[in-house]
Amino acid sequence: MKKKVNYLLTIAVGILLAFCGLVGCAKAAPGGGKPGGTPGETPGGEDNGRYASVVASTISVTETDSIFMVSWGRVPDASSYTLVCGESTVTVNSAAVNLRKAEYEFKFPANGILEMTITAKGYYKEDSEPTKFTYKVEGVLLRSPVITKYENGILEWAADGNAVDYTVKVDGAAVFRADSKSVKYDTKNDVGTHSVEIVANGDGIYFKSASAAVNINEKHTALCLAPVTEYKVENGTLSWSPVGGVEKYLVVDLDRSATLVTETSYEMEGVLGYKNIVYGVYPVSDNPLVRDAEITAVDIPYLRGKGTASEPYLITTPFELRAVDYYESLYAEALAAFNAGKIKTAPTKNNYRIEKDLDYAAVAAGDEESNIFTLAKPFYGTLDGNGKTVKGMRVCYDGGYWALFDYLVAGSVVKDITFDEPTIDNAVQDETHPINASVATVAYYNYGTVSGITVKNAAYTSAGGEISGIVSHNYGVIEKCAVSGTFKLKVTGLDSQACYETAGIATENCGGGTVKNNSVKNLTIDGDFAQSPIYKLDSNGNVVYVDGKPVIERYSYYNNARTVAGIVAVNRKGGTVSDNGVSGLKMTNMLNSYSADGGFEFGGVVAYNAGAVVKGTATVDSYVWSTSTKDGVKVSPITDTVTQDVGTASDLRGKYVGKNDGTFN
Repeated sequence: MKKKVNYLLTIAVGILLAFCGLVGCAKAAPGGGKPGGTPGETPGGEDNGRYASVVASTISVTETDSIFMVSWGRVPDASSYTLVCGESTVTVNSAAVNLRKAEYEFKFPANGILEMTITAKGYYKEDSEPTKFTYKVEGVLLRSPVITKYENGILEWAADGNAVDYTVKVDGAAVFRADSKSVKYDTKNDVGTHSVEIVANGDGIYFKSASAAVNINEKHTALCLAPVTEYKVENGTLSWSPVGGVEKYLVVDLDRSATLVTETSYEMEGVLGYKNIVYGVYPVSDNPLVRDAEITAVDIPYLRGKGTASEPYLITTPFELRAVDYYESLYAEALAAFNAGKIKTAPTKNNYRIEKDLDYAAVAAGDEESNIFTLAKPFYGTLDGNGKTVKGMRVCYDGGYWALFDYLVAGSVVKDITFDEPTIDNAVQDETHPINASVATVAYYNYGTVSGITVKNAAYTSAGGEISGIVSHNYGVIEKCAVSGTFKLKVTGLDSQACYETAGIATENCGGGTVKNNSVKNLTIDGDFAQSPIYKLDSNGNVVYVDGKPVIERYSYYNNARTVAGIVAVNRKGGTVSDNGVSGLKMTNMLNSYSADGGFEFGGVVAYNAGAVVKGTATVDSYVWSTSTKDGVKVSPITDTVTQDVGTASDLRGKYVGKNDGTFN
């Protein structure tokens, strides 16, 4: 039991009571006797004809399992004090009273809020003016009801001896309030599955218990615990109200990974980055009559708002951005239930709005760790960046791909966000395992609309993979986006390993995809040079070995960047790239093989086109292209300015298109 005052005060009050004694429910004597009190104590505004009032600041309360002690500073010459709370009145001769004493029959209000008055009295003057005092009782929790039997639809539970009565709720609505002896509820008239919650109620000193909540199956033959329904999210920590009689909880995340805890809180973020978002918390039963809670969807208040177009979910912190996955996961479940005919009404897509700039520099992570994670659930809704900035995003990983969104579904929208100085480093795992990975800012797959995204001063690197500023693979619409910065293609160490497609906006624009009205300014795409060993041969043309190892005579060097463009690396058949602007584009350390025989292409707008490329009215400047190897030898940079609109068979480099197998106009 918590204390309102310290133990020393409790002991002091106890000594005082032992010395003075208590008189309960007594009235002041009509006259005569000796005056009480001690001269020199703090007066409370006395006048000549009235006792001073008790000073409110001297009133204190001590709570324990057996004591509820109210004490106050004594008033000079006062011989008794009357404490009134509601219909209860207690008069004592000392400046303290233990309201738990049975003889006082003190009635505590059910809500535990005491609104009291204390009046000083004596024999020679009028009573003092009452001093008002309000106190919220901390109280003692009642023992939670324990399910003891469930037969023939009748639910029974064990009672707490201090319970005044019980409240029974079915599906969240109160059904009845039973006295402490009525510990049964008949469920036979309830059709279908139901949640039944039983709470023991107290009298103000003993508060209500934690609820005992169970779900009843459709046939009314079995019980299981209900999932936790009251949650609080603060600074990345999830906490919940305790479930009566339960000591363990199963914390389940969005990927259905489970962690067993005994506390009623779970930290989802920390120094080493983030754990996954929690899907729900499910009590584990130790009652043989009741099974563990089933894993079903619950409502966790990660974000403020309602998710509607007029009242979107509001995002104000990096952690809250991650919570988008939670709401999209619930939407996907509801959509699947609707498509399967399990529910009659289709769910409404979620709307989100970023309300404040998100500074990821404040997110704790190690030097080689990410401070932001992919939103891995399919995104169906609308994320309005509201012109806000996501600053200091840092991603460090080995293998696979990275983008803020894994998959944007048809009809989804992500718009109006600025990514300031984002850093993504896709590192090689080891020399013999290049990682064929993709780096993008917004999405790996896009079937929706990505609009108004600005990526400035990007620093992206990838080993053995591909890089794009907005989307890796586009089947939807990318429009009005802008990208600047440096993309670095690192070698993997594997012989003949060249990096793949790289572009300012999209790596690949697929059939049905549209990339329009975007701009790339001051973007440098920088390759690297790799090496292949040339082994020493004997006179018969066989490799020479020494100590079981082949002898390397020399190395052949080559640059590793291929199929590179300012806007789209590869535009597939059925894809459209139109009215995109490019200026200040540089391609350095490109693979020195750009003829039809070499098979690699470089373009200011599109490197390889099998669809449609439309000039439009946007400005496309010539760009600088350079390599640092030739015929297997490292050389001083060979630099060219690409001015031709479309590449030729002997030179697949173009200001607009490197190699064109589609339409260009």
